[in-house]
Amino acid sequence: MHLYEHIALADEAVAVTGRPGWSWQPKAAVRTWSSIEGPLAASSRARQTALRSLARRLEASEVRRGETFPLRLLERPIYTYSDEKQGIADGALFAMSYGTNPEVLVQIEARASGEKLAWQVAFARMSAAQITVKLDGKELWTVEAMKADDPTLSYYGVNELASDE
Repeated sequence: MHLYEHIALADEAVAVTGRPGWSWQPKAAVRTWSSIEGPLAASSRARQTALRSLARRLEASEVRRGETFPLRLLERPIYTYSDEKQGIADGALFAMSYGTNPEVLVQIEARASGEKLAWQVAFARMSAAQITVKLDGKELWTVEAMKADDPTLSYYGVNELASDE
């Protein structure tokens, strides 16, 4: 059996097709961004260090079958970026995992806010379990458990038998 998980980080609707009869078409779903207090350095190099420091202030857990499991931050970002046209001075995508399985994606950005920069964070689930993320011990983001079988949602899981099974 194979499990394929799909996640959309785009705020707009997307459409993905594969072999005949398979498609994933998550509807538009604007993610919620939260402000985070933290120092904003002038240099990109210092902001990249600050991104990691901000990520370490987060803690997360998931609840599966009534049992709570802590998630650990993978301290090295999966991806770092900037986009001056969008007002993003620096950004990074981190994963929080159970063992080696990523369960939450954390996106932190230094974004233009008027004349200055401000830290913003958004999350995306990579698990059908209930997930809670806290910042400095205070709940920041929670999603309820769900079935991951709806191809119109931004998180979608597919279980398939291999052709030789």
